Amino acid sequence: MVSHDRDFLNNVVSAALIFESDFTVNEYIGGYDDWKQQLAKRTGAVLPEPAVQPPKTASPAPEKVIKKLSYKETQALNALPGLIDALEKEQEALHQQLADFEKCRQPGFVANTESRLKTIETELDEAYVHWEALDSRTHPSK
Repeated sequence: MVSHDRDFLNNVVSAALIFESDFTVNEYIGGYDDWKQQLAKRTGAVLPEPAVQPPKTASPAPEKVIKKLSYKETQALNALPGLIDALEKEQEALHQQLADFEKCRQPGFVANTESRLKTIETELDEAYVHWEALDSRTHPSK
C-alpha cells in the first residue's frame, strides 16, 4: 500500500518499507510515527515536522458583471440555435445534391449551389459570432 496520508498509515499498517536518503529500502515495524521514532533512536536526531500550510483564504474574486440583455437581444439569442440548425441542414442538403451526378449536369446548377454554400458559410460564421457575443454578456465566466 502506498499513501501520503500518515494518519491512515498509522492506523492500518503493521510494517513500513521506507525509501531512505541513501537510496536503500528498509523495513520498519509499525506505521509512519513508529518509523520516525525508530529513526530518531538510530540516528539520535529528531526529524522536523513538515511545515503546516495555513489554510488558504479565498481571495475575493473580481466581481463579474452580468449584463442583462434587452428584449430584442434575448429574442435573437433564443432564435440563433434554430437559425444555425436550419442553415446547417440546408448546407448538408446542398452537399448531397452536389454529389448527385445527374443534378450537376444541369446548366448553372453547380455555380448556383456553390454560391449558396458560400452564402450559408458566411451566415453561419456571423450567427456563431453573434451567439457568442450575446452569450458572453450573460455568462462572463466563459
